Amino acid sequence: MSDKEAEQEPTLKFTVPSPKERGFLKRQRRALVFAKKFNENRTDPESIDEMVEFLADFITVPETREGAIEALWDATQEQFEDMLDAISGVDAKPDPQSGGPSGNGS
Repeated sequence: MSDKEAEQEPTLKFTVPSPKERGFLKRQRRALVFAKKFNENRTDPESIDEMVEFLADFITVPETREGAIEALWDATQEQFEDMLDAISGVDAKPDPQSGGPSGNGS
């Protein structure tokens, strides 16, 4: 990848909430519902909009909500699946540099 391509590629960093943080079951349930729909190819436009809004709460880079939402719209399927798996407690692949979830909260 050239330097110019790297500059244009949006940065997306995701912070996995700790199970000790309030709202654990609420987050887990929503993530499981989205993951199930996503994995069964039963998504519709409204579900995708809701999933982006839900995941935007856990994006730390970009720092603004608008930037987080825009970065999510540019994310890969693997990134979405990794984020949902991380929130729902399924084995995630920590890889903050490529935009995957970070298991250590950074």
